[in-house]
Amino acid sequence: MTFFPLGISGGLPYMAAAVLSTAVQGFLIVPAALLAERTRLDPCQLAFSHRKAFGRAVTLLLLVWFLYGLFRDIGDIAYFTDYFFSVSMPRVIIVLCCALTAVYAARAGLSAIGRAGQAAFAGVVIMLVIIAAGAAEDMDFTALDLAVPGVGKAIFSDMVSEGGRCECLVLFSFLASRTEGSAASTARRFLLAKAAVICVIVGMTTAVLGGLMLHTKLPVFTLAAASENLITQRSDAVFLLIWLFTGLVRLALVIWCAGECIRYLFPKTSVTGSVLAAGLLPAAAAVPILSGYGWDRVIYSGQSVLPIFLLVTLLPLLLQDLSRKRKELSHA
Repeated sequence: MTFFPLGISGGLPYMAAAVLSTAVQGFLIVPAALLAERTRLDPCQLAFSHRKAFGRAVTLLLLVWFLYGLFRDIGDIAYFTDYFFSVSMPRVIIVLCCALTAVYAARAGLSAIGRAGQAAFAGVVIMLVIIAAGAAEDMDFTALDLAVPGVGKAIFSDMVSEGGRCECLVLFSFLASRTEGSAASTARRFLLAKAAVICVIVGMTTAVLGGLMLHTKLPVFTLAAASENLITQRSDAVFLLIWLFTGLVRLALVIWCAGECIRYLFPKTSVTGSVLAAGLLPAAAAVPILSGYGWDRVIYSGQSVLPIFLLVTLLPLLLQDLSRKRKELSHA
């Protein structure tokens, strides 16, 4: 909801790229979903069941991924909170407040985070309805066109950019064994909802801002500020409320996952100690860059889809193959 990838060619090409990217993500997530349904174990538990050293390597790999994601997410929330609210407090205080709030939520457990996530999603839907109602008069859907040079190349480029933003697939791969019911059905519903929200946001932003959405630093915030309603006058207040709540829920979920990895590596660690370490270490790493006002370079740095492919597709396929071979040896 904060910003679009750099270098996108236009609203409609990006919407097409988001739909195609979601379809590809659906194929990428299949091995993780099938593995979770068959074993009801997460990748770390499965790796440890084969060999302790292998389990430590897989867990460490996932932990590094989660900590890096927390480093970026905590820094992004602090940076944009400072930008949105123009607060006078030091950014280190913003980082500390966000990190401790998310740690507290992570300490409450996965079920509490899940309920907060449902509330956040409902809030996003309500926010989009409010913004759409307030900006309806300014919408011009003729701005949604494919009048860009090299449409196919542009859509493919946008697909690659969108694919680098699908870190949520790694979270799903780690949490799939803990879902109620079919992991594959849960993945489909999640991906469809994600694609729908992206398309609605991009479509509304393009219809209201036109070509300006390509040159605006925070297009969704600009759209919310341009949307007027009878309750809060401008809709940016609603956007900021939902944006901050959703960001904290995401932080809490990733901290919980990182805390689980820490407890796999160090079984004697308490839940409180693991989530504190998972939340405060990335926050401490982000503070020097935020204090030096160099976070712009981090925000807009590109992210490769290869690590996601490795953790979401190749790792589950490897674990499935190892499980199959072990069953064959046990029956021999």
